[in-house]
Amino acid sequence: MFFKKILGLRVTAECGHKTSFKDKVTAFGETIITNMKPQNGKVEYCHKCLEKMVIQCAWCSLPIFIGDSITLYSNSYPNKIPDHAIIFDEKLMQIVGCGRSNCASTCADYAGFWVPGENGKGKVDRVPTIIERLCFQEKME
Repeated sequence: MFFKKILGLRVTAECGHKTSFKDKVTAFGETIITNMKPQNGKVEYCHKCLEKMVIQCAWCSLPIFIGDSITLYSNSYPNKIPDHAIIFDEKLMQIVGCGRSNCASTCADYAGFWVPGENGKGKVDRVPTIIERLCFQEKME
């Protein structure tokens, strides 16, 4: 009963909206359950604001939710970039894609995570890929 009460508890997120710690986030035809870990009894965003931060994969068009791993592939055909694509680096023409096994070439291509950004938009939290880590490690030795 105690856990049920805690999970159903509604708090005011820092975005200004009431939310619970666990709720559904729906975008582009998919729904996930998102659990938020409060810091000092507060959460940064409500689930509706998290919903607005979801983007579509440039390659398969499926949703990329906050917390999902992402890939950064370069498009060989810059004139054929989908309207919904998010460009991470215009110089390298790196476009945000999902990390699904039927979309990403390998897990070695994971280049970060989709996280909350400023002004209620998501952003890439870039991390080195496995290949980049291996190459960097060789240079360090």
